[in-house]
Amino acid sequence: MPNHALDRRVCCARVLRRLIAALAPTLLLLLIGEAGARLICARRFSPYATGIRVQGDSRWAASPVTVWANQPRYLEYDLSAQYNDLGFRVRPGETRMPEKRPEDFWVFLLGGSAMAGMGSNQNGEWLRLTGVPSHPIPDAIDGQLEAMLQKEMPERRVRVWNAAVASHTLLQSRLDYERLRHLRPDWVISMDGANDAAAPAPGETRYERLVAEWAAHPIHRFPFREARFLMKSSALLYLSGEYLFFRTGAIRNARNTHQDSQALLTWSRRDPAPGEPTFAPSTETARARDEFRRELRLFDDVLIGDGQKHLLLVQPHLCLRDRSKLSGAERAVFNYYVAQAKGRGDSFQAALHQSFAEEPPPENVIAMGAIHAWDGWVFVDYCHFSKEANRRIAAGLRDAIASGGRRRPFEAP
Repeated sequence: MPNHALDRRVCCARVLRRLIAALAPTLLLLLIGEAGARLICARRFSPYATGIRVQGDSRWAASPVTVWANQPRYLEYDLSAQYNDLGFRVRPGETRMPEKRPEDFWVFLLGGSAMAGMGSNQNGEWLRLTGVPSHPIPDAIDGQLEAMLQKEMPERRVRVWNAAVASHTLLQSRLDYERLRHLRPDWVISMDGANDAAAPAPGETRYERLVAEWAAHPIHRFPFREARFLMKSSALLYLSGEYLFFRTGAIRNARNTHQDSQALLTWSRRDPAPGEPTFAPSTETARARDEFRRELRLFDDVLIGDGQKHLLLVQPHLCLRDRSKLSGAERAVFNYYVAQAKGRGDSFQAALHQSFAEEPPPENVIAMGAIHAWDGWVFVDYCHFSKEANRRIAAGLRDAIASGGRRRPFEAP
């Protein structure tokens, strides 16, 4: 019996040695690959004070104030922007927030993805119809406004700091302002409304709803949760995953974003629902509208109480676009929107903008109704803007700021 046990142990040892011998070259190659990948990542990211622990994670990070926020030090794949230690979108390498000096003129931008510079949504056909990726800083509202204000104020050093976060609601914009108010900006401008259509359930606060939405976000579930862990832990897996995301279009920039001419032609010619979209208001819609207006008044009161110059912009929406102004890619986008909505428009947006027409908002709240009647290309999906629209929005904000707040931009004629 002891001999049999000894034989088994010898046999197992031989199998183990053979397995190690067979796997050793593969393990060695992986170790060499990991070392090389870490060297590549170090050279690539060290000038920007970031690394795979940040880059392998999501662009969003959990926030004790706003539930989620921009990931500090996260660097965009195409080096178009980075997020500094306070979550502002900045030029790559500007990871530290400076102290404000007497000659500085600071404007803070808050809001959701449109203010953050997002182009066409990746879901559905939007991006195929337009080929418009996320806007780099010079083409977005923040970059264009900064350049315009600097020309208006050559004696000042103008910075437009963009703290907008994709999917943020009006409540989160207010909470973010309260987090940043100690930095003493000269102006605060927030654009909200696209992410506020759903009212909380009875007995639930809006903040509780945001916590639940963040917990249910796909990045916290399989396979994204596991992919994030692996990419944060291994430089080799990070580079492999990054390449895969780029090839599939999950990383959206001008190098892998192309307009599909056939899809554009199809939807430009197709009018799936002649006439304007119809709207079906409901009790839920009215509750969401009234809550949004209450939150606007609260945010306005907070800013006034701080003596803060500000504008609170109510975001426009494709469903209210003047159809006589549609052409080219925007017409295709509108036709696609109506088909997806099956002839129904966004009742929250319609109810919200109608309420401002019937009951004018406070002085510092701007409904942006005139944008729906602008000539040229405005929307690249249901709520995000073209480069040209960003420029016109920036010009309106410049005029309001340069006038000391006396001019009200984006008012319906």
